[in-house]
Amino acid sequence: MSSEPHAPDATASPAERRAFGRAQRQRCALGQWAQVPQPDAGDRDPLGWLKASNRGRVPELVPVRHGRMLVSPFTFYRGAASLMANDLARLPHSGIATQLCGDAHLANFGFFASPERALVFDINDFDETLQGPFDWDVRRLATSFVVAARDRGFKPRIGREAVQQLAEAYRDRMRAFARMDTLEAWYARLTSQTLLKLGAEDATELAVIKKARRSTSRVFADSATETVDGRLMIRDQPPFVYHDARATAREIKRFRAGLPAFLAQYRASLPPERQRLFDRYELHDVAVLTPGAASCCCSWPTARIRCSCSARRPASRCSKPRWARHRTQRRRASAWCRASGSHRPPVTSSWAGPRDRAGAASTCGSCAT
Repeated sequence: MSSEPHAPDATASPAERRAFGRAQRQRCALGQWAQVPQPDAGDRDPLGWLKASNRGRVPELVPVRHGRMLVSPFTFYRGAASLMANDLARLPHSGIATQLCGDAHLANFGFFASPERALVFDINDFDETLQGPFDWDVRRLATSFVVAARDRGFKPRIGREAVQQLAEAYRDRMRAFARMDTLEAWYARLTSQTLLKLGAEDATELAVIKKARRSTSRVFADSATETVDGRLMIRDQPPFVYHDARATAREIKRFRAGLPAFLAQYRASLPPERQRLFDRYELHDVAVLTPGAASCCCSWPTARIRCSCSARRPASRCSKPRWARHRTQRRRASAWCRASGSHRPPVTSSWAGPRDRAGAASTCGSCAT
C-alpha cells in the first residue's frame, strides 16, 4: 500500500518542495481539474447549503442578504461561497495546502493603504479564510471572471481570454516567487506604481489609482460621520449602518459587553510603536455594520462595528485611523420602493453593473425576497 508524501514544512529546501509538487502532480493530473460536480447528484442540495450558511447571522437581515444575491448572477456568486466550497470539496485537488482567502472572486481585490501608507493592490477580504488546497482560490477567482463577463453581456471569448491570462500570470508569478529568497518573497507587493508600469500608463487604470489615493481617512470621516451635539457620530444608513435604536436587544448587549475586550485585544496585537499611535485616539461612537453579500448579517462583532474616533487634538484636525474603519462600507441612497410604498435602500449594490443598477432600483432588498 502506497503512502501519501508528507507536505514540506516551512524550512524545506527548494528541491524538497519541487519533489513534493511533482509527486502531487502524479496523484492529480491537470486534466482531472476539469471535472465539475453533477447538478443532478442525489446528495447535492444547494438550497439546503444556502440555508445552512444563514446560521449565526442576524435573522432580521437575512432577507437583505438574499435581496443582494438576487441582483444578478455575479452578486449571487459573491454570496454563494459555501456552495462552491461544497462542490470543490467533492472534486480532485492539488493536495498542496495553504492559507486560503476562502472567497477569492475578482471583487475581493482592490487598493488599500499598507501600514507604511503605500497604495497596494491585493486581496482585501478574509472573512472566510481557511486552510485548503491552493487551487480552490484559483478556481473561484477564475470562475468569477467568467460569471462577470457573462453578466455584463460580453462575448464568451472575453471570459475565456481573461481566465487564460489569469492562469498564465499566476503560473509566472509562482515561478518567480519560487526563485526568490525568503525575505524577498515575504516583502513582495503589487503597488500602484507597478500596476501603472504594467499597464503602460493606461488612462482607465490611472483614473482608478487617483481615485483610490483620494479615498483618505479624512474623506471617509467627512462622508460617513456627522456632528451631533458637538460630538462626532457615525451617520445612520439603515439597514446597513445603524445605532442602538435600530438594533435588537441581543445585539446591544453583545456589543456593549464585547467592545472593551475587543479593543484591548486589538491593541495588544499591535507592535509597540503602533500601540503608541493607537493611544492617540479615543472612541466616539459605535454602530452596527452590515458588510457585503457574503458576510451580510453575520454575527461577528468585529465585522459589524465601526468606531468613529478622533485624535486628542482640535476637531478641525480630526482624523480616523484605518483600524477603526471597515473596508465594506457601502453608502446607498434611499430609493422609493414600489412594492412596499416607502423609502428604503434599493437592491442595487456597489458591485453591480450599470445594467443591473437600472433594473433593480425600483425594489428594496427586503421586498426582493
